[in-house]
Amino acid sequence: MKILRYTILVSCLSICMPVLAENQYLQQQLEPILIGESHSIEREHIHSPDMTVATYKANGFERVWNDTKYAKQALKLIAQSELEGLSPNDYHFDTLMALANEIDKRGAEAVEAQFDVLMTDAVMTYAKHLIRGKINPKQLTATWNYGQFDVSPDAAAASLLKHVKSKSLDKGLENLKPVLPHYKRLKDALVFYRELDATGELPAITLQNNILKPGQSDAAVPLLRQKLKRLNYFQGSGSDDTD
Repeated sequence: MKILRYTILVSCLSICMPVLAENQYLQQQLEPILIGESHSIEREHIHSPDMTVATYKANGFERVWNDTKYAKQALKLIAQSELEGLSPNDYHFDTLMALANEIDKRGAEAVEAQFDVLMTDAVMTYAKHLIRGKINPKQLTATWNYGQFDVSPDAAAASLLKHVKSKSLDKGLENLKPVLPHYKRLKDALVFYRELDATGELPAITLQNNILKPGQSDAAVPLLRQKLKRLNYFQGSGSDDTD
């Protein structure tokens, strides 16, 4: 069975080889993904291999991000994933920035190929997270009565290539974001608490007793009131009472 599977994979790859051979460096990055041997580049895991491969297949196995100026704009969109409560490094951000800097310095084709595939996977994975979330709901609890939204690799590939060509990736990603009111409130709260944390205004609180029960006094109570008020958890007065 393993021999048969390997023969099928090699046969499929041989069909693509004439096209891939036009860009040997891109070929080196895509071959292991195509035959299922490896899903990593520069120690970065390829999270959406099916969508990534579909994109290069639809693009004639040519580079997607030939316009380096626009690629850097797209990198800024990856950085902004933080505003959605996501982590840019889930989309290879630091590695992509390092590769982009290296391309600026010496423009090596091998590095450009690494950047290209990682960038494609980054955008595809980010888009997928915007559409259906980062976590499978059934992994949180089996009682949740809905599944993840299925995303067609071919449709996703066509959409990405269209947005890259028209330089409209920002609009494409924006259209994938939930429009529910509570999603916007969560985003606003995330900005508020991040900015508050950055100010360093929240005082550290040390209680005289490990547990403070209603009606008890403690010197830390005024600071506790102040902190809860600053966090928008307490709407009362910020008196200096220790009760």
